[in-house]
Amino acid sequence: MSTARRGDQIAACLEELEHQYVTVVDGDGKPRFLPVVFERARAKLNRIVAKMNRPP
Repeated sequence: MSTARRGDQIAACLEELEHQYVTVVDGDGKPRFLPVVFERARAKLNRIVAKMNRPP
């Protein structure tokens, strides 16, 4: 797998994960987080996505 291809996969997956992050709601139907992904959260999401897309 080339680095560029993995980078594209990570970017696409990160976009989806960020969307899930800003749209998640608690048991009462209220948003759990602000509708903005701050740098600290983005860094953590990026690490999660990188692990998910790591080749075996």
